[in-house]
Amino acid sequence: MENNLVFGERVLRIFMGMFLLASPMVEPFMYPLNLLGLALIASGAVGYSPLYGLLSFMSARRAAKPKARPGAGNA
Repeated sequence: MENNLVFGERVLRIFMGMFLLASPMVEPFMYPLNLLGLALIASGAVGYSPLYGLLSFMSARRAAKPKARPGAGNA
């Protein structure tokens, strides 16, 4: 698993995750944000975002074009 997050984004994810993790203490009905906070902290700590990995895989597949045949009049 290769890192796909830069340092600044990792720090931002960790801080946003800590904020979301602390938010249910203020508002008790915000439990789903607690889980999102844990996911942000985990991805920031590891340095890998599965969503970014999936999107880059899909764009790499789409960007792959067939090679031009020699002598086919391609300039």
